[in-house]
Amino acid sequence: MLNYKYILIYYIFGLLASSPITNIVIIGNKVTQEQFILNTIQHSIGDTINSELANQDMLDLYETGLFEDVTIYAPGDTTYSIILSEKKYNTFKPSMDKDDIIGTSFGGSLIFDNINGENKKFELSALFGDHSLYSLTYLNPRLKQTNDSLQLNIYNKQFENIEKEYLINRVALESYINFPINKQQTINLGFNTQYNQTHIQQLYNDYQYDNYSLSMQCLFQQHQNPNQNYNNTLVIYYKGTIFDKYYHNNNEFGLINKYYIPISDNRMKYRLLIKNQIKINFNNIIPIYNKIYIGTENYVRGYKANPTDNHIEVHNKLKWNNIITSTIQLETLLVKKSNINIEFLLFIDLGLGSNDYKKFLAKNKVRSFGTGLRLHFIKLVNVDLCLGVNPYGEKEFHAIVHAKKF
Repeated sequence: MLNYKYILIYYIFGLLASSPITNIVIIGNKVTQEQFILNTIQHSIGDTINSELANQDMLDLYETGLFEDVTIYAPGDTTYSIILSEKKYNTFKPSMDKDDIIGTSFGGSLIFDNINGENKKFELSALFGDHSLYSLTYLNPRLKQTNDSLQLNIYNKQFENIEKEYLINRVALESYINFPINKQQTINLGFNTQYNQTHIQQLYNDYQYDNYSLSMQCLFQQHQNPNQNYNNTLVIYYKGTIFDKYYHNNNEFGLINKYYIPISDNRMKYRLLIKNQIKINFNNIIPIYNKIYIGTENYVRGYKANPTDNHIEVHNKLKWNNIITSTIQLETLLVKKSNINIEFLLFIDLGLGSNDYKKFLAKNKVRSFGTGLRLHFIKLVNVDLCLGVNPYGEKEFHAIVHAKKF
């Protein structure tokens, strides 16, 4: 839908690249505030028109989820025009929650959008299937006072783990606030607070108990190349449990680093992803539902999520308190359309686990390799369809879904 617009933008803006902008015209925003639109785009009065940034402006506005269509062009030497078609702001959409350990559930969400003419949203969700989830979420991507993000979430979730060891019924109240700490918003500092009331029924010994906990999490996030579709990111977090009825000093450290290396002049077409992850629990005794399954879609692909469904030699290498993993993945763009991109993936996954964070042993390493396709539906969802192969000759297919929340 947007392909012809890309061509038009490059042609017109190529002719006008030397002219500074003296006027930005916005047409079609019946509800959305003009200032919100100006804050979303990269161009401002006095800037020289840049065709790549104009392309990104169109995509950024489209990906707010507020508009059916976005067109940007320059009718005069110094005018930057934005034409918008706003969506209906009370909508229903199907939704899905997928996890290798607790299964997949389907349902729907009722979304109240564009509150007060800005990108503020309420979402009411209900999901049913392998697990159930009921939630109420409020999102304000930019508060006027601090130019930050605020998210509030109340939810109830019931699930059983893949080894059928326990049943969980959890009610939680969660808040998250995010502060950019530089003008380019490439470095953010976030704070997450969550209060949980968890009812656990352990099936193997018919034991039930209730656990109450309050945790706080601090996240440091750095994004390089923020105007590119594929960012280099570094996320570091520390999660501390202030009050826990059964598990004292249940603190966790984590790191996720994604680094893209372009291997051609067109970084979008051929690139190499290097991804490293660390998750450390500083207590050797942690809640059973916090155990980390390393042979899953998020860490080392090519294994079944239930450790006992794999080769007997690897049963005891797939569930841990602490993990370190690395991924090397070649990503090649095959198809680029207005609303969908298709990419080819070729990957190697490596992982190492331990129940004592002070002692990681080489004998506990796991590895796999494989290939796949990524379907990137613009503004909606990424789906990675991957086939992983482990050293024992076993193969596992993974459908990895990263859906946009709103």
